[in-house]
Amino acid sequence: MSKKITIITDAGKLDAAIVEVNKRAGSLADSIQLVLASAVFQATYGRNTNHLNATIMAAGKGVRKTAIAQWVLAHAPVVMETDKDKAKESPFRFSADKLAELFPETENVKAITLEEATAHAEAALGQHWTEHKEPPLVPESFDVLAQVRKLLQSAKAMQTKGVKIVHGDMLAKLQAAMPVAQNEVSPL
Repeated sequence: MSKKITIITDAGKLDAAIVEVNKRAGSLADSIQLVLASAVFQATYGRNTNHLNATIMAAGKGVRKTAIAQWVLAHAPVVMETDKDKAKESPFRFSADKLAELFPETENVKAITLEEATAHAEAALGQHWTEHKEPPLVPESFDVLAQVRKLLQSAKAMQTKGVKIVHGDMLAKLQAAMPVAQNEVSPL
């Protein structure tokens, strides 16, 4: 049976709860970092990806999982599992090629030493997983004319529904400029 949750109505108690959440979030992020670096050691030295896979599965969905996955792919000798059924339980698989990329100075990556694996994991520990956030997608171009057309269509639809259009004079100016704008290319 799940615990009954009661909304915090007292502002002071809510402030204290927010401080506690912040402390726990920081502690959790650091705990995840230690687990990840330790799992990188296991994958590097023992070719064991079980801990990495268990950690990513425990991360749930969303931004945290994305950041952890990006961190793992940057620091661990693994690649994404391409078999969809296998990936449901083990998203990463060991890659000897990736291990060679991570240890370019090592002549025989099949014989990574305990010291090399430890040094690699410690270096990974120093690069926090929370810094591996997916950058926002930025389009290569933005078609202003297409966006103005969409705006005019939306405004027209609102007018037919009887919605009052605020600053409607601007729409009239945009509409008047449309035939000219269709043949012009912006210098930007």
